[in-house]
Amino acid sequence: QPLADAMPPKSSAKPGEGAGSKGKMQQKEDDGEFLFLPALQHNGRTLAHARVFSGVMAGCVAGLLKCEGLAGVFIFILVTVLHSA
Repeated sequence: QPLADAMPPKSSAKPGEGAGSKGKMQQKEDDGEFLFLPALQHNGRTLAHARVFSGVMAGCVAGLLKCEGLAGVFIFILVTVLHSA
C-alpha cells in the first residue's frame, strides 16, 4: 500500500467556491445558456424540411399503391401525423 499512502485524498470542493455558490450547470441553466436561438431555428428548419420530404414520400407511396381520392389523402394525413408526433 505504499502507492495509496503517497497520493493525497481528493477533495470534492473546488478552491474559491463557497457553500452558497451555484454549481456550473445550475448557473448555465439560470442564465439561459442552454437555449441557443440559432440552433433552435436551425432545428425548426430541419424539421420542416423533414416534414415536407415525408409528405412527398407519402404521396409517392399512395400513388404506387393506387390509393386515389380520400384514401390517398388519408395516407398523407396518417404519415404527417405519425411524423409530427
